[in-house]
Amino acid sequence: MADTYFDKERYFEFKEKSLPDLDAMVLDWVSSNEFDELLTATVLTTYPEHEQEQFLAHFRGLLDLWISDQPVSA
Repeated sequence: MADTYFDKERYFEFKEKSLPDLDAMVLDWVSSNEFDELLTATVLTTYPEHEQEQFLAHFRGLLDLWISDQPVSA
């Protein structure tokens, strides 16, 4: 139902035609020091001090797992 409502096929067609390198660009950005600085700043301004280290480790772990699951470009 959601695939029909959001017109998934049309989206993927648009993405392939207009943004063919989007996946690689997102992977590069999420893997960058700049993204880690943004993540750190977000955690430091969002979570209480006593939870910051825990959540920073948690989010970095999730991101590292996501990065390692991405296919390697040929």
